[in-house]
Amino acid sequence: SDAEPSALKRIQNDQQLMTIFLDVSLLAHQTADLVLLNILTKNKLSIKIETVKYHDLKIKTHLLDPIVIDKNNLTQKAKQFNMSLD
Repeated sequence: SDAEPSALKRIQNDQQLMTIFLDVSLLAHQTADLVLLNILTKNKLSIKIETVKYHDLKIKTHLLDPIVIDKNNLTQKAKQFNMSLD
C-alpha cells in the first residue's frame, strides 16, 4: 500500500518521487457522519454525493481527497499523521 514506511524511506533517500496517503481515521469519521446524517435527514443529504460506475453497477459515493506526500512535505506530513521516518 502507499504511504507505507518503506515508501516514505524511499522518498527520503531520493529513490521515489511521491506517494499517496488516505487518512483512515478521517475516512472512519466521515463514514460515521454520513450514516448519522442519512438517518437524521431521512436520506436527504445536503453534501456532495457522486455516482461512480463499476461494470454494470452505479455506486453512490462521497470521495475524500488523497494526500500527496513528497520530499517537500514529507517531514510535515509524517508529524501530522504520526508516521515514523526511522
